[in-house]
Amino acid sequence: MRLTKTLLTCLLALACLAPAMAPAETIPGEPMLRHFSAEDTKATPTHLALTTGVNGELFVGNVEGVLRHDGVDWLITPLPGRSPARSLAIGTDGQVYVGGYDTFGRLVRNADGELSFEELLTRAGLRDQQRFVGIVWETIATTTGVYFRAEQAMHFVPYGPGEAKRWPLDENVRSFFPVGDALYARIDGRGLCRFEDGKFTLVPGGEMFAKRMLVGLIDRGGWHLLVSRDGFYRADATGIA
Repeated sequence: MRLTKTLLTCLLALACLAPAMAPAETIPGEPMLRHFSAEDTKATPTHLALTTGVNGELFVGNVEGVLRHDGVDWLITPLPGRSPARSLAIGTDGQVYVGGYDTFGRLVRNADGELSFEELLTRAGLRDQQRFVGIVWETIATTTGVYFRAEQAMHFVPYGPGEAKRWPLDENVRSFFPVGDALYARIDGRGLCRFEDGKFTLVPGGEMFAKRMLVGLIDRGGWHLLVSRDGFYRADATGIA
């Protein structure tokens, strides 16, 4: 009987401690997660890009337009011709820049806080057939303006009244990577190059990426960390290792 009472006492003690012990099972530093379904966003669950605004708003490139989450509600801003929002970037002017299909531009906010899409094809100097830019794969913001990488050309639109520019791109040009106001790109068959005013200059040791995929480039101050599928590489003035 004494053993039974002792066991019962232990079980009751464990039962009382259980709620207090449960939080200890949480991994320290575990990020807070929240899941949003199509019922929340009221949009097709196919998302193509993601960025955050200067005031903390979340912007999502969706096949139906640009989704905006202000912490409470989800709202959508459509693009011309019901184009998907393929790429997004926040400019240093605080505005959201968007690349779609046969269009690129920015989101402008009216006095009521509502957003609408302002097309920048004319500002980019595009006329007639030039306006059929195809898919705008990348939208890249720098301190001087925004680059829109389309299927066959790179378009640059300055924030202010400066001159817009356009350069044709070879089909072997892959993704661009911004470092400050500099742009780098991998050219299939050639390697990692720096892009300056429409010209590609191979960086020291850049031929190492002639056939090796490059998925990320991070500035480390004096050198660059290159991210590939087979590991990490260091790139500096002496080469790549």
